[in-house]
Amino acid sequence: MNSRTTQQLLIQSLLLIMFLSSCSTKKNRWVNRQYHNTTAKYNGYFNGKESIKKGLNKINQNTEEDYSQIITVFKEKNLSASKSAHSYMDKAIRKGSVVIQRHSMKIKGKEYCKWIDDNYLMIGKAYFYKGEFDEALKTFLFIIDEFKKTETAYEAKIFALRAYSEKNDFLACEGVIAELNKKRTLNKKTKLFKHSSIADCYLKQQNYSLATDELKQCIKLSNKKQASRFKYILAQVYQKVGNQKNAFELFEDVIRESSDYEMTFNAKMNLAKSAIQTGINVRKSKEVLKKMLKDDKNKEYLDQIYFTISEIDIAEMDTAACINSLLNSTKYSLENDVQKALSFYSLAKIYYGKQEYRKAGLYYDSTVFYVDKNDEKYAEISETSQNLNKLITNLDIVYLQDSLIALSALPKNIQLELVNEIINNIIENEKKAKEQKTLMEQSMYENNRYGTREQFGRKTSGGKWYFYNPSTLSFGLSEFRKKWGKRKLEDNWRRSDKGVLNEFGEDTTLTSSQLNELKELSDKKNPNYYLSKIPKSEKDLIATNKKIKEALYQVAIIYRDYFDDYKKSNATFYEIFRRYSSDTIYVPLAYYNIYINQLNQEKKSLAFKTKETIISNYPKSKYAKILDDSVYVSGSEKQRVKDEDYYSTIIESFLNDNHNQVISLTANIKTRTLIDKELFLRALSMYRLGDTASAISEINKIISNKDLDQSEREEYAQVLKNIENPEIIQESNYLAVNKSPYKLNLLNDHMLVFVMPKENSDMNYLMSVFSDFNKKEFSTQTIEVSSLMMGLDQNILIIKTYMDYKGSLNYEAKALADKGVMKEMLKLNFEKILISKDNFSDFYKGKDLQRYKDFYNKNYPTI
Repeated sequence: MNSRTTQQLLIQSLLLIMFLSSCSTKKNRWVNRQYHNTTAKYNGYFNGKESIKKGLNKINQNTEEDYSQIITVFKEKNLSASKSAHSYMDKAIRKGSVVIQRHSMKIKGKEYCKWIDDNYLMIGKAYFYKGEFDEALKTFLFIIDEFKKTETAYEAKIFALRAYSEKNDFLACEGVIAELNKKRTLNKKTKLFKHSSIADCYLKQQNYSLATDELKQCIKLSNKKQASRFKYILAQVYQKVGNQKNAFELFEDVIRESSDYEMTFNAKMNLAKSAIQTGINVRKSKEVLKKMLKDDKNKEYLDQIYFTISEIDIAEMDTAACINSLLNSTKYSLENDVQKALSFYSLAKIYYGKQEYRKAGLYYDSTVFYVDKNDEKYAEISETSQNLNKLITNLDIVYLQDSLIALSALPKNIQLELVNEIINNIIENEKKAKEQKTLMEQSMYENNRYGTREQFGRKTSGGKWYFYNPSTLSFGLSEFRKKWGKRKLEDNWRRSDKGVLNEFGEDTTLTSSQLNELKELSDKKNPNYYLSKIPKSEKDLIATNKKIKEALYQVAIIYRDYFDDYKKSNATFYEIFRRYSSDTIYVPLAYYNIYINQLNQEKKSLAFKTKETIISNYPKSKYAKILDDSVYVSGSEKQRVKDEDYYSTIIESFLNDNHNQVISLTANIKTRTLIDKELFLRALSMYRLGDTASAISEINKIISNKDLDQSEREEYAQVLKNIENPEIIQESNYLAVNKSPYKLNLLNDHMLVFVMPKENSDMNYLMSVFSDFNKKEFSTQTIEVSSLMMGLDQNILIIKTYMDYKGSLNYEAKALADKGVMKEMLKLNFEKILISKDNFSDFYKGKDLQRYKDFYNKNYPTI
């Protein structure tokens, strides 16, 4: 070996020694610092930072702007709910942790690797963007404490503010903002991040005054693209606080400067709204909006344009034009649920204001269907919708029963002719709807064939067909929900074998024999559907008229109590008198309510006349006694005190189980104001002593009292029913003792039920798997397979074995031992139960799987 080779080997050895010695994190030498700084920056930190960028892009791609609200300062939102970027953030956490572990040079309390604080910050950011704000805060607070007075510590403070803000811990935010606002020299980028984070915090608190100052700073510090977003937000804030002039100017800036078409479009919409508020350039704004309707670029935004035009229409006091614009908005709003809810809500309020409650009910119903349940107005909208539905239900009862009475008076051949006419109308309407659907689907095909502009996301309207006629949409939606519930668009959402209700009250598969039994009474194209409802006897007519009286009474009460519509309330109460003047229950009650209404309206002279009518025409009614001051009010108070004293003696005996004493005390009724209660205690004592016949007789005396309230009459009738049917009491006692609606009956038919998440479960396929198994293993037996939704997130697969518990348990064992069945079931996260046919009804109503499993484990034997 020559001397030159020896020299090269020596140099290489020295370099290797230097490299190995530089890997040490315990020696503060130049070579060590250079090695760890370079490796920390260009290996772990660089790759981790790139991973966060990719993850953040993923979050932003999946985030939709809600322009109906003030848009957020930072596009990324709802981080706790989003999991799309978790893998990217986890990678950044791993990279940063490895760098800190391998390259931290903390010697005598001082860190000599200058990239360690950056890696800590990167880890904190990754936790933040994962929505794990507590973990992020731990990291940020560590950086603030460990790396004081550094740029990294300052940035960690800003991120800590964002984390506290996301947690709605605004008290902690105030402390951090105070720290951030201390004088300090910052670069432009950090200043922008500080002011934007503070603005975001104030906007979350709806502190618009302080948010405005921060947004102005953001606009000064940002580039043109960033400034457009801040200007848009500030314009929305100005609009919110009523500063329309400044809002108008900023929206104009956004239209000129923004490259984001969706933002530009919404700025134009808001520009028109500002014009409405200020009354300046309203006509010009409307003309601009109408031109926008003809622009192909706005094809996906027609719903929003028409809605904004409707706001101008209402400002111009043109209600008819406003309704037309809103109907057009609903017509073109196919995928934008936010806009659909707004348009339907506006229509609902218009018709509600016009006291056209039936139409208002339809539009409120549609609003509830589309509005976000987290919306601040959801509770109010839902309550109004329910009240209107109560009103419409009772109005429909009156309309239906009136029609049936009218039909009952006609010859049978005329009845059949009218019924056939109704059926022909249904068939004709279905035919027209089918033709309309075909035309619209063809139109949609042509649109797709020749191309449409790509959508901006699910919040924009698209070109998918639903219903062309907006009024049909509104009515159809209500009818759809009554029949099908709120269902998502998916394959096989309405298979033909889901069209009827089973004995549990939900959609499922029925056998052909069951279908045939129900067909005549459920098919609206079958004459018997209508003919079976027509009253045929005097008893039927009495029952029908009772339904009308009760429905009219409820309508009048709803008008008054829910809608403060005294005019319609009084008119409906008078309608009860007009129809049934000889009635002694509902008519005096109606007059008494008219009296109450007139007092509430401060129409004292009318109230006095109504009072006189009640006293003179219905003197025996309780309402006459209440209103007759000379007889009832002054004298009855003393009588009531006397009666209550005697009644307390009777009830004391009853509570002490001295039932013979109760019967003796009530042999001659001594009270005047508590007669019904006295008789009731007498009846209960007789029942306790085993004299059921006498108890029934006494309760019938109470029910026959003409002055008794309808609600009280119904309560006593229910007690009578319980006495006559002891099994009802036994049922109630069972539920009270066992604290469970379920009963053990091993001989009852049982079914095997699988509960599984809706996601990834193909119920049609699973049903076919079990059907194949049944043909193979139980070919001689009748076994039905069906499926149901249980809530919004779960499906249930039901196998009706028509066998008792032991037989069903045997079926379960064989099914779960079958390779074909288990191959498919093991792909799903399912739970199974064996349940009797009688218990399934209560299980499905309660949808409490654990409660049934507890009952099963406690009561069912192990075979």
